[in-house]
Amino acid sequence: IDFGNIALEGGNLEFSSEGVVITNINSIKQNNHGIREEYIKNKLDEFKDKIGIAELYMLDVDEICGDDTNGHIDNLVRFLNDDTIVYFASKDKNYCNYEIACKLEKQINIIIKKSKIINKIIPIFHTNRDTFIKNKKIYPYSKLNFISTKDICIFPSLKDNHNLIYEDIHSLPISSKIYILNSEAALLENGGLHCLT
Repeated sequence: IDFGNIALEGGNLEFSSEGVVITNINSIKQNNHGIREEYIKNKLDEFKDKIGIAELYMLDVDEICGDDTNGHIDNLVRFLNDDTIVYFASKDKNYCNYEIACKLEKQINIIIKKSKIINKIIPIFHTNRDTFIKNKKIYPYSKLNFISTKDICIFPSLKDNHNLIYEDIHSLPISSKIYILNSEAALLENGGLHCLT
């Protein structure tokens, strides 16, 4: 498939086995300097048609604080199963990513109205306790940057929120075994659990 010199990154493509793809157009625009948004969208639509993607959604939100990927989708929206997505959310107005979370939520609500496959959206809330700062620098922590396999699901944590993660995810419809893993070492390298896989 000819993408016309557009660089697409795996961390910015979220797939379901039912053929739904979600991406963040902001990241694609920022990582492909000088290429017009309309051209990028046309190429993604061609990609959708050529490989038989059932539904393609292009969100447009800024990156969370500290994120050098310009907003990879794996920090913002993930599939839990074919008809359920979880998304980065916040009710904490003092949290550095509150505005981004609000903008994202509006776009997620548009997806749920349009989709014939996705029928459930679940927020995963973030607050100030989910801010990772080291040497006065904020690093891009998101609970959405989890690893999911058939049998296990590993959620990233910080030292300061490790004991509270289960409260945030206890109601998620996950049948596999859940593990919580401190991901500060990966964050210091500007990555995350899903980024590493």
